[in-house]
Amino acid sequence: MISKVLGPKYDHLDDIDKKKDRYLLQDKKRSSAGDWPDLEAALFEWQQRIEQKKAIVTSEILKEKAKQLWSALPQYNSKDQPK
Repeated sequence: MISKVLGPKYDHLDDIDKKKDRYLLQDKKRSSAGDWPDLEAALFEWQQRIEQKKAIVTSEILKEKAKQLWSALPQYNSKDQPK
């Protein structure tokens, strides 16, 4: 009875293939390499080390550390620092 009331509007919930496709699309959206992968990797490693020490990392602290890392990474010497 419920299936008849809801009709085809919610058929996509029962279709496993469509669910799988939807989750794969979401994963693809999340796996962006970014514009500065070396900077992001270095910043991520630094953040993980700091958080293991139970320190709080704010957005301002991340921005400041990103500026420091940008200057320290030789592959970015010829490029303008991002804002």
